[in-house]
Amino acid sequence: MAQSKMLNNERLTEPFTPYRQDSKLTTAHGWAPWWLAAVPGDPSWKNRVPVFGAYTLDDAPIQQLSTPFATHVAGLLQQLPSAVGNRYEL
Repeated sequence: MAQSKMLNNERLTEPFTPYRQDSKLTTAHGWAPWWLAAVPGDPSWKNRVPVFGAYTLDDAPIQQLSTPFATHVAGLLQQLPSAVGNRYEL
């Protein structure tokens, strides 16, 4: 099987930039934020939009998602090229 590095910034490290100029959505280069929004009637702590930003761990900045005193369903995504019939493993 041919191998090729497809992910951009797979370690989720520097540089970090605000996604669409929103400082609460600061993500590692090459990644985009996603989340499920709260639905009407949800309690104030449920399914909040998390803050995406950098966090220092072992003297190195890494990606962080946080929702203090609340919950979230969220993550980061990256679109990759693909072709019908090919198999991919990430």
